[in-house]
Amino acid sequence: MSYRSCLPAERSHGFRALAILLLVCLAACQQEGIPAPAPVTVAPPPAAEAPRNTDTLSPVVFTVEPSRMETCDPAVEANIRWDAAAIPAVTTVEIWVSDGTEFKLFAAGGAQGEAKTGPWTRPGARFQVRNPSSKQLLAELQIAGPKCQ
Repeated sequence: MSYRSCLPAERSHGFRALAILLLVCLAACQQEGIPAPAPVTVAPPPAAEAPRNTDTLSPVVFTVEPSRMETCDPAVEANIRWDAAAIPAVTTVEIWVSDGTEFKLFAAGGAQGEAKTGPWTRPGARFQVRNPSSKQLLAELQIAGPKCQ
């Protein structure tokens, strides 16, 4: 005796319809319960920006371009800009540079200015803005890139 033979034909169709309805509902619930994959966005690499003074408490704006170098050679000329005008007591500044050994005076000027290095700037070069009267460090930054010998 088969299972179907025990049930009247009408009930058999009703159970079949109910089973199909339950399967459709379960399938719909499962689709709603699974979140759609989030779209993948790949951000472009950030544009090479000139390094800025990393001390957020300092009102000095200090930039060097290029800010990053991919190779140590050839060395390049860099453009240095500073603006310490937000510090009323500072009317002149000194720009110091180090290649990793010691700092040397590179330039001096007003509270705002710019200077261009010779073709000797490499990754790792550090630049500082100092108050000439007190020698107080006002801002500092370093050229990014590979470590050079």
